Amino acid sequence: MKVRIWMGMFLIFLCSFSQTKGIMNLRGVVYDVGLNFTPESCSVDTFDIDLVKYDISVIANILRANAIRIEGEDIGRLTAAAEVASDLG
Repeated sequence: MKVRIWMGMFLIFLCSFSQTKGIMNLRGVVYDVGLNFTPESCSVDTFDIDLVKYDISVIANILRANAIRIEGEDIGRLTAAAEVASDLG
């Protein structure tokens, strides 16, 4: 199985902190659906909903992330990716 990892597509951050009643481990991923860094280019040129489903499934099941932050500028892309993430839990 080919896992597409592209610098800028996933930014994995690990965060652990202690609380008075125990330890909470947060594992999150920032998922980019398209940011315009310059007027001529977008960080994600083509938006494929099937690829988004695959990527978010990898984030949840293989990377074992318990949080995802979806970033982008197009409301349609953000909504579609958020719905996929919500459906996958």
